[in-house]
Amino acid sequence: GKCELVRKFTGAVETCCCSADGQCIACGVVDGLIFVFDARTLQQIAHWQAHAACGQGPALQFFSDSAYLLSAALCTCKMWASRTSQLINTWDTAPVTSLHISPDFACMAAGSHTGIVSVHSLPDG
Repeated sequence: GKCELVRKFTGAVETCCCSADGQCIACGVVDGLIFVFDARTLQQIAHWQAHAACGQGPALQFFSDSAYLLSAALCTCKMWASRTSQLINTWDTAPVTSLHISPDFACMAAGSHTGIVSVHSLPDG
């Protein structure tokens, strides 16, 4: 298919994800920045400093309706309102290398290079 440039970032883009409803694209940039784009227009919807001084792009995953976004970097997972960057919740974890939301959106699992998987229940939003 057709390839379009959304944005040229000044730092490394380490993670990207698309919402299941096809409405949004999120990018995790070095130093903990998150950028959210409208998938149809490719216009930036929001951006914010999600994880300060972490030296990495946060792992990202949308909830099914793209209203909420999970991010994880170092030893912290955060839930955000994806269009306003409002912080909803924060969890402390082992150093995060992977992140996944359960199909029923009841919990998230965060994997670590230390061999630990932590499972956290998610708020209703």
